Amino acid sequence: PFRSSAIAVGNTPPQVTSVTLAPLTAQPGERVEALAEASDPDHDRTDLTYRWFRNTTTVKEGTESYLDTTGFVPRDQIAVEVTPHDPLESGASLRSAPLILGNRVPKIVSVPPASTTGSQYEYR
Repeated sequence: PFRSSAIAVGNTPPQVTSVTLAPLTAQPGERVEALAEASDPDHDRTDLTYRWFRNTTTVKEGTESYLDTTGFVPRDQIAVEVTPHDPLESGASLRSAPLILGNRVPKIVSVPPASTTGSQYEYR
């Protein structure tokens, strides 16, 4: 029989296949979560790290898949960049589409006067 010489099979880095943000609409003060899908061709354990952006500035990095937007303002753009890691190396990062924080619904905090002028309430 024919025998070939032994070869070493190298590691293939993991890859992130999709990244989305949830919920699809959010207001300042709400929590935004990254939903990422990743795979490793070698079937190694895959860990993910997250780099969160507010507009173009990095505001959080680490292994947490969520961002608390307390202190942010309407029209801030939120995005996340996810990087996969297997025990030997890191794969390419993938960035989400931006989520633009919306405005909150206005709240009426005053109480109308007990009496009316005609059929209208007058707020001051």
